[in-house]
Amino acid sequence: MGIIKRTWKGELSLPRTFWVGWVLPSIIISALMTTNYYRLLIIKSVSISLPLSFILTFGTPVLFFIYQVFMAISTWRSATRYQGKKIWGITAKGISVIYVVALLSIVGLAIFMRSKIDIDDPGKDSSNIASFLKKDPEYPFIGFWKNKCSENFGLAIDKADNGFYSVSFCGPGGCFKPGTYRPTTKIIGDSAYKVIDNNTIQVEGLDGFSNYIKCN
Repeated sequence: MGIIKRTWKGELSLPRTFWVGWVLPSIIISALMTTNYYRLLIIKSVSISLPLSFILTFGTPVLFFIYQVFMAISTWRSATRYQGKKIWGITAKGISVIYVVALLSIVGLAIFMRSKIDIDDPGKDSSNIASFLKKDPEYPFIGFWKNKCSENFGLAIDKADNGFYSVSFCGPGGCFKPGTYRPTTKIIGDSAYKVIDNNTIQVEGLDGFSNYIKCN
């Protein structure tokens, strides 16, 4: 904890705080969070623990944001103590301010966009979605599809317009509104789907095709 406290107070040298403490770790963490391996980890974690999946999806970016703000403030304080050429201290402070403003702007924009784009389907979750799906003999793929029927999450496939289906993810915490999770599709003829029979399909994801069976 001593190094963290010293960093926060700006007691470490400016090069060490800025380059070693801030820039280098940020590049490494950002690179890791944007890899397909990290996305695959999130997808696989759903079958292990929904709270774990939630932490990986939302908690990690929040912690990364907190880290960025922490290092920006630490860099400012270190720049204030800096005894070298003034231009480097001024530059470090300028970068810290610009970075924090940019982060807050991104967060504000994300909150604004989230308020404008409603992706939740109120009142529906994996325990009741089957009752909302309207069976139609002309739409044989309507149903709640899962990797295993014992799971409490999966894909709700329902009727859309003009021969298309909506494909929404549903879990204990709720369902995506039709058309917001995956594009509407006819399934047959769509390269993102492989039809084995009316009760078995394969759906393409970030980790390739996964097998789904109709459970409801």
